[in-house]
Amino acid sequence: MLIQEGVSVVIPTLGEESLYEVIKSLNKSNLKISEILICIPLSYADKLKINESENIRIIKCNFKGQVQQRILGFKNTRFQYVLQLDSDTILDPDCILFLMNSLNNIGDNCSVS
Repeated sequence: MLIQEGVSVVIPTLGEESLYEVIKSLNKSNLKISEILICIPLSYADKLKINESENIRIIKCNFKGQVQQRILGFKNTRFQYVLQLDSDTILDPDCILFLMNSLNNIGDNCSVS
């Protein structure tokens, strides 16, 4: 898989209502989000009212479990930087830009939160 410069966001979910506001906040970020991966078990996928779009991919899995869903999301990212986010975390528009600036100031092989 080719890894490109950009930001992927991995969100494990069971289709909570708060997810819609999380996606809105991500798309209002002052740093463009390259892709948002929504990882949801097949048994919950019918309640999801989000469609795939330019930067949203839905990954349906055969299991339920936040850790496993995140791992599946990480395995499917296409971009160099990955943010893991809960399905109820609303971010300030400057948050991701601030995190990326911190990463650039610290250097290679690090993580920020």
